[in-house]
Parts: sequence; C-alpha cells; structure tokens
Amino acid sequence: MLANVLASLIALMPMTAISLHAWVGSDPLDDTPLKSSALFFTALPFLYFIVVVFFYVHGKFLLSFGFIPLKKILTFTTIFILLLAVPLALLLSNPDKYGITDVYFAYAAISGLILISVLPSVVCWWYIACKPLKAKIKTVSVQ
Repeated sequence: MLANVLASLIALMPMTAISLHAWVGSDPLDDTPLKSSALFFTALPFLYFIVVVFFYVHGKFLLSFGFIPLKKILTFTTIFILLLAVPLALLLSNPDKYGITDVYFAYAAISGLILISVLPSVVCWWYIACKPLKAKIKTVSVQ
C-alpha cells in the first residue's frame, strides 16, 4: 500500500508544479492561469484518490504475475502511454476545425506530460513493491 501512495504522489508532482508556477507567475491583467491552477488544486484530492486506486489495482494485477524486471515494466508502460496518447490527442485537438498539424502537437504534449508524470512513479512503485520480491527469490534460490 505504501508503494501506491508514494507512486501517486510522484505521479501528480509535475502537474502540481506546473499549476503552482502558473499561480505564482500569473499576470495581474489575465487571471486565466490563476483560475486554472485554482481548479486543479480544488480537484487535487479527488485526483489523488483516483490515482491511488489506479495504482493499487494496477499493482495487484502486476504482482499476480510475480516478479517482473524494471526494464519490462518501463517498456510496457511507455508503449501503453504512447498508444493511449493517440486517441487523447485526436479528442483534444479537434482536427476537423484546426487541421491535422494540431494533432501532432497535442500528441507530443500529452504523451510527454504523461511520460514525465508516470515513469518516475512506476520506478518508485517498482522499488517499493517489487524489489522485496527480488530479494525473496534470491534467498529462496540460494537455499
């Protein structure tokens, strides 16, 4: 459970930093960054709960396979995120109105933000949840 809580904190840190930067560095004439960061901070407890539940379910699923090396988890996560970013980019960029070139920018922004958010949290989760499994496997195989 500790792995899920810490991984969720790490996953939300980049968005929190971006929102904090928008809040602190907002222009007094334009209050849109202030409103968006206030909306994010209002939704943050709910987002944190959703992310903790996601990491818990995802972790139970992965731990059902036993020990999985870090390189395989990172590869699978990266491929999954890059595939997930395609429909999100198509949905958010509205290619009918703005053209197909905006899809590329939306894909780069979405996949980059998700990768920056999720990959460090996956590494944190692996070190807390899977590293003890690796130690148990080594001690069992030595005996």
